[in-house]
Amino acid sequence: MDETVDLLRLAGYAFSPISQTDTIVAYFIENGIYNVMKIDLVLFDYGLEPLS
Repeated sequence: MDETVDLLRLAGYAFSPISQTDTIVAYFIENGIYNVMKIDLVLFDYGLEPLS
């Protein structure tokens, strides 16, 4: 997760603690799940825009 936060910072981005999408994506990264389709399904379940 530290590497992800560093990469986002270098690109001028950051996870927002109030963003549901960011919270869900961070959860998947922290748990070593990098399958975008799985993440998209969870985002869809919450009524959020998919990553892909």
